[in-house]
Amino acid sequence: MKAEQPYTLRVSVHNVGDTIWLAKRATVGGFVTVGARLHDAARQPVEMEYGRAFLSENVNPDDSQVVDITLVAPQHRGVYHVELDMVCETMCWFSQRGSDSLWERITVL
Repeated sequence: MKAEQPYTLRVSVHNVGDTIWLAKRATVGGFVTVGARLHDAARQPVEMEYGRAFLSENVNPDDSQVVDITLVAPQHRGVYHVELDMVCETMCWFSQRGSDSLWERITVL
C-alpha cells in the first residue's frame, strides 16, 4: 500500500469467555473494542495506540461478530506488523490476560 493510505482489515471476533462484551461506549470504560498496535519488521513497537474499532452490539459468550477496523498506513516505506487485540477500555488489552492477538503483515511502498 502507499504511505498514509487508509486501509481496512475485517476481523471476526469470538467470545470464548463467560462475560458479555459490552459494545456501548462509556466514559468510565468497561466496554470492549478491537485495538491495533503497529510494530516494525522486527516486531518492535512503533505505535501502541494505532487504532480502534467498535463493536456494533454486545457479544455474548460463545458468540461472534465481524468488525472492520480502518487504519492509516505509516508515512515511511517498509514492512510493518499490525497486532490486533481485544481491549476492555480503561482496563486492559486481552493479551495482557493471556489471550492470543492476531498479527497481520503490511508493506508500505
